Amino acid sequence: DRRFYYHPGIDPIGLGRALVRDLRSRAKVEGGSTITQQLARTLFLSNARTYVRKLKEAGLAILIETELTKPQILELYLNRMYLSAGVYGVETMSQHMFRRPAKTLTLPEAALVAGLLRAPSALSPWSNYDAALTRSHIVLGLMREQGLITAGEEQAARRVRPRVQPFRQPNDSRAAWAKEYLRQQFRNEYGGDHPPEWQVHTSFLPDVQDAAERAVAARLRRLNRPRLQAALVAIDPSTGNLLAMVGGANYRVSTFNRATRARRQPGSAFKPLVFASALGRGYSPVSILSNPTTMTRADVAR
Repeated sequence: DRRFYYHPGIDPIGLGRALVRDLRSRAKVEGGSTITQQLARTLFLSNARTYVRKLKEAGLAILIETELTKPQILELYLNRMYLSAGVYGVETMSQHMFRRPAKTLTLPEAALVAGLLRAPSALSPWSNYDAALTRSHIVLGLMREQGLITAGEEQAARRVRPRVQPFRQPNDSRAAWAKEYLRQQFRNEYGGDHPPEWQVHTSFLPDVQDAAERAVAARLRRLNRPRLQAALVAIDPSTGNLLAMVGGANYRVSTFNRATRARRQPGSAFKPLVFASALGRGYSPVSILSNPTTMTRADVAR
């Protein structure tokens, strides 16, 4: 958004350029959203790719520009935008990446953080450092073009490979499987990540979740087999609501959710459904059912 300090919330030049490039390529290859529009979408809208949403976004952006100053808009934007690995805001990302406040970052470090805004997931410094570094060089080039740094400062910053600290996993791994599952469902429903001020109400019950995690841990300890995994899903049979979910033995060791992502034959998982149907029709746990099978010579031949 090179004209952030000059446009009224929407940038006609940027929109025109994006439209021309999209028409030439016959695909959506470039967006024309300004920082204010992105802030409006983050605060009030979803990421649904519709013309109605774009119109609402433009209107909200103009309203924001009439109520806030440019520095206030930029501050809100930088404190709320998603920057990968579940981290929002440049201050929090600075602490995660460098263990220091954002105001103490060097030019190469600041450019590395700023570059993540373009594609947070694809440019995560913990999974794709080289791509993040390449993007930071583009940021440095834009800064030099706009007179924010000199050519010498740009070249000096390009020669630096900022050292990124190991990613810090949350200390509280309670209900981690359920939280990550719900977070992914939220992304699928609304098209992206959103800041923490969103409130999401679910059918999960903390007491049931704690009991599920204790049950899985106790069973694995009893079996005492190294690297053995387990999964558990608790469902309310009267409503179908999810009450608890455990996707493995230890979330800090492996975040792969075996309750939702493992692909195995269901096998005996259907038995409770069959037994429940039988019990509901008057059978008892000791009922004996006759299941005669007749085979013909043709069946045997096959």
